Amino acid sequence: MSSYDWEVLESKYIVKDEWLTLRAERPQMPNGRLVEAYYVFKFPEWVNIVALTNNDEVVLVRQYRDVFIRLFWNYLVGPS
Repeated sequence: MSSYDWEVLESKYIVKDEWLTLRAERPQMPNGRLVEAYYVFKFPEWVNIVALTNNDEVVLVRQYRDVFIRLFWNYLVGPS
């Protein structure tokens, strides 16, 4: 077993639909250590498009993100 090989002892899907897959795993590292909460998040491919103003400026919006309890500068996007 190389230092990058983990043995997955348990794997359980939490969400599995057309938009995303979230799986909880319990891997054992090569040194024997168990990782009790390891999450694998997968989602379909997507494309980002950045709109520019007539002066070649990127428009950003400052938004509060509750999960981080702070404000972030973000590109304008759809529902978030």
